[in-house]
Amino acid sequence: MENPVPASTPKNDNCPCPFGKPYNRIIICSAPIEETGADEEWYTQDRSAHLVTRQFCAFHCRKADVPKPVIRKF
Repeated sequence: MENPVPASTPKNDNCPCPFGKPYNRIIICSAPIEETGADEEWYTQDRSAHLVTRQFCAFHCRKADVPKPVIRKF
């Protein structure tokens, strides 16, 4: 079951990339895996998407033409 985004946090701030869908502490990314630089073993079972962390999405994703999430340090 997907955790809803709190009303005080806009969904766009949580994951601004149009390919990413936040799910708990990970992001389900539907971008082509060749363009993101993710490992093949990160594919979902049906191979329609792959699972990445917010840190991978923000700092390591090679898809340069999409917005990245902002990781806030507290």
